[in-house]
Order: sequence, then structure tokens, then C-alpha cells
Amino acid sequence: MTGPGQIKYRLAMKEDIPALLKLFRLAAEQANGSPAPQDTGKILAEMQSENSILFAAEKGKDIVAVIFVLSDHNHGLCKIYRMYADAVLEGAQEILKGLLFFTVERFKNSAFRPDVLYTTTRTLTPRQQEFTLELGFKLLGIFPVPGQSPGGLNGLTACYFNNALTVKRYTDFSLHPAIAPFYEIARKECGLGELPIAPPAAPEGDWGAKALPVLEALQAPDFVARRFDMLKERKFIPVNFYPFQKPNILITSPDQGVEIFVKAVQEPRFAAIVAEKLDVAVDPTLLYKGVARILRGLNISYIEIINDAADAAGIECILNAGYLPCAYFPCLKRQGNARRDFVVFSQSENLFQPFPRDVHETCKQYLKEYLALKNARPISSF
Repeated sequence: MTGPGQIKYRLAMKEDIPALLKLFRLAAEQANGSPAPQDTGKILAEMQSENSILFAAEKGKDIVAVIFVLSDHNHGLCKIYRMYADAVLEGAQEILKGLLFFTVERFKNSAFRPDVLYTTTRTLTPRQQEFTLELGFKLLGIFPVPGQSPGGLNGLTACYFNNALTVKRYTDFSLHPAIAPFYEIARKECGLGELPIAPPAAPEGDWGAKALPVLEALQAPDFVARRFDMLKERKFIPVNFYPFQKPNILITSPDQGVEIFVKAVQEPRFAAIVAEKLDVAVDPTLLYKGVARILRGLNISYIEIINDAADAAGIECILNAGYLPCAYFPCLKRQGNARRDFVVFSQSENLFQPFPRDVHETCKQYLKEYLALKNARPISSF
């Protein structure tokens, strides 16, 4: 496919990887004003992963832009992980936008047609994510930490294929009352139907669970990743689902009756609770509070967890542990022939002072609901 100015859009090949690495370093230096970190091995491994799909924009013999997509064939799910362009090239942003259009169209017409393609501003800049909105992606929520630009706000957008929202979506459930305002915003974004509100959930502590055992954090990334993969392969972690995150911290009890897998990034002090394996009965609220305390002790200021939107009792536990909803993701997970909605929850030390102004109006709506719930449920382990 050829665009304006003789720009050619295409799938990247293995032989393009040296040029892609060069572009990555160049784009990082242009963004930071200093030499980029030379973590070539990590970037190379990511590019060569069987789960990676690379799209390139070529001008003459030079690759001038790239979009890096992660794929999960089991769940029909893709994530735009990185977007780079040579910023000093004339029309660089338009070239990147054209490459994004090519990427979306390629997925629509490929043998592997995912149901969902999504982005976050943890790996894209706010301006890059704006390109997705211009192409019809839907805003599904925010991450309540300051964005990558002054006054910015981290966000989540998604594009749907194969009638995922109208044909495949599981809808036979009721919403937890605290989730309803977030669903209402996502419902209008995606053109979804109304859902009933669930009755009050079981009171906190009514779980017949034992006291929370002593927990400690094991920071051994290679070991944690291998154990997670082994448990996942043996289907010992059948319920939890957190796409495209490889854990690097294990929070566990001495007898390994409790194992909580976490992906942590020291800068920007972010952590995601990826999965759990519980061989003993524990109070979920106490467990999530305990995990938050440990992560806070590891200098983490923002913690995230996702949960099935139909699990009203589980959502009540997460809320009582001080996590608040910030995004509603329709059709995130495939289960059989259907797709299930999920809710993103977070705990954050960061407060917006003043309230962000120069952001998308829908992002403001999500943030207003988040802050309203934060004031109504001031329970937090932070």
C-alpha cells in the first residue's frame, strides 16, 4: 500500500529488525533530548516474539515509522504496544497516522482477525492515542495518574471487529452499583444496551475464610515468570486474566498456599496484579489490602487489578480493599464462543491538582466518576 509522498505501508520482516532498532533509538533520543537507553536485547526479544506483529512505513529505502502490536490468538485480542516515527521527517505524524490506518485495515482483512484491538497511554503518547480516536476507537476509561504530558491523563481505547460487541458479547448478568456509572459512559461510547443493577453483595468478611497468612514478596523475575508460565500451562490459574503482562514479583505465603503474581515497573512506580493461585481459604478483601501494603513498601504508588464485570461479589471485595473502578472494557476476554466484559480497578497515591483540562471530554467523565466514588468510599490502604 502506497500513501502520499511515496510512503509505502507494509508488514515488517525479520530482515527489517536492524532498521527498526535504529528507528527506536532515534525516536527515543528525539523524545528525550538525550541518547536512548541501549536495552537492545530486550527490544530485540520483543520484536522477535511469536506474539509480535510489526507494521512499517517505508520512504525510499528507509523505514520511517513502525507500529508494534502484541497478539493473543487464544483470546482474539491485540494491543498496540509501541508507535515510533522519525520526528524530524516532514509529515512524520501524518505518516504515523497513515500507518495506523493501514494496521487497522490489515487486521480487518487478515486471516487472523482479532475481535479487539486496544491501546493505552502507558506505551503510547496522548497524541498517538488521539490518532486512534480519529479512526473510530472507543474510549473505555482512564488510569488515574498524571499523563505523559502536562495536564494529560492516561487513557484506554479499543477498536472492535467481527461483530464482537453485537453478536459475541455475554450480557446475561447484572452490574455492581459502583460499576454502573462507568458502564454508562462505555455503553454510550460503544452503542451497548442497558444492563440491570445487581442486588447488594454479601457483607465484607462473610466468606468462611481463615485469617490472612503472612505474606512476603519474592523479587526474582526469571523464576517468577517461569513459575507463572508453568502454572498457567497446567491450568492451575484458570480464572485470572490480565493480557500481555509477564509477572516479575511473587507475593506468597511460606507454604505457597497463597501465590499472587504481580508485574511491577519501578518507573513510573506501577504494578498490576496479574493472577492468583489460592490453595487455602482467605478473605479476599484482606488479601488485596495485604498485597497493596507490600507493594507500597516496594515504592509502588499505583496498583491495578481487573475483574470480570459479572462478578458482583468479587467486585465488592475489591472495592472494600480500597481499589476503585476507572475503566470498563467490554468483550475483553474470550470464553468459549462468547466474550466477557471486564472492569479495571486502581489504587493511586496521585491526586489531580488542579483537575486536568486539556483532555478528551469522555476522559473527564470517567475521572469525575472515579473521584466521586473515591469521596464516597474513602477506604484505602494508601
